[in-house]
Amino acid sequence: MLEGYKNRFYLLMMAFGDSILVFTSFLLANVLYGLLDYGATPPSYTFALTVSCASIALFFFFDCYSFLKRKRIKSILINSILALLLLNVPLLFVSSFGVILFSFMIQAMLICLFRCGLWFRSQLMMGQKKVWVISDDSNERGRVIDKLMNHTTGWFELSGYILSKDYKKLDLYKRDLDAILLCPSVKGDEKEEIIHYFSRAEKEILLIPDFTDLLVATSEPQQMDDMMVYSIRPSALSSGNHAVKRLFDIVISFCLLVISSPVMLLLYVVIPLSSKGPALFLQERTGLNGKPYLIYKFRSMENNAEKTTGPTLAMDNDPRITALGKWIRATRLDELPQLFNVLQGDMSIVGPRPERDYFIQQFKDKIPQYEQRLMVKPGITGLAQVLANYTTSVEDKLHYDLMYIRQYSLILDVKILLQTLRVILQRDQAQGIRIQSFTSPKELTIPSININKQRKA
Repeated sequence: MLEGYKNRFYLLMMAFGDSILVFTSFLLANVLYGLLDYGATPPSYTFALTVSCASIALFFFFDCYSFLKRKRIKSILINSILALLLLNVPLLFVSSFGVILFSFMIQAMLICLFRCGLWFRSQLMMGQKKVWVISDDSNERGRVIDKLMNHTTGWFELSGYILSKDYKKLDLYKRDLDAILLCPSVKGDEKEEIIHYFSRAEKEILLIPDFTDLLVATSEPQQMDDMMVYSIRPSALSSGNHAVKRLFDIVISFCLLVISSPVMLLLYVVIPLSSKGPALFLQERTGLNGKPYLIYKFRSMENNAEKTTGPTLAMDNDPRITALGKWIRATRLDELPQLFNVLQGDMSIVGPRPERDYFIQQFKDKIPQYEQRLMVKPGITGLAQVLANYTTSVEDKLHYDLMYIRQYSLILDVKILLQTLRVILQRDQAQGIRIQSFTSPKELTIPSININKQRKA
């Protein structure tokens, strides 16, 4: 409970710091503009205070008030700058262009310095954790190790990996052990024993959740007489949530269609000129409760790209993608026609990625829980698209999709929609599937446990 109060106080202080910096930036901009233009209006403290309060709301929707530890500083700064842009652009209609320009530049500098300072402080206080991976599956282990080593430097150092049955042998490596990364292949009593063992040893446990863990994490603790129980509600949205989500979809899709119509008309003309075939690409996808529908997209590949290959996912540097297609895929402009799917009621603005029945049947055979993502309409953007990459595994994306379904709210939809702007700017998230998505453990210099190794002093 004390930790929860500390976290809330930390976020409150961060929001207070942001508002002070935005307020100060606006007043400084007025002073600087006044020095250059004697006809400038004097500073308006009321206006500056209103803007600083509005900044807190925008920072919240861009997820700038989640904890900074172990996050990528690049994403943190991009979200902050995008929030400031959305804060300042409407002000151009009510204030001087010069004042707003100066204000934005000062805000961007101060807020970015503030965020970097908090991020480096968090990294300094937590230190670099020496991590051992515990996994019983070689493919899973390789994928997890690859992600661990690919994460932002300064947070983790991979010490090695070990099978779950040998976890007690990590006593030999206490100097190289700050945390364990427990993989989903470790299950049942053994998983419970490992968690208990390292909790008692006061080591951090990084748990990659399986689907049961996810259900528990999104459940509600309740009391039955003097007994505590977890209430795991059905994953489907309530009728009220469906109505709110539908209204949100109609309003946002209509507004986006009006704003993007010039770009859509331009692409409708340019795409057939750049490569043979129509501008629009129609394909059957599976929607709510497994109902099929036709999805609309701007064509980014050669016409009839799957004529010889059959259904296949796009690969990294896929030769079927046209020159113009690479650009519209990276900027997500190929998704714009799906706004018509939203108006028709086949899709939502926010939801799981729409998929073909051919791949859904394959995924369901391997992952029985995959069908749960069909309890809501597919979306143009979603939690998995914002937090993961195109190359993220199906299982990891499903975790995000189910988390979204179980924690749905209108506020969450707005946050995901706004954070999609960052995804558009970070083009690496739109790359296709890589042929090899992880590094084999045998290629690493990190050793696994050597049973005969002498005990460290």
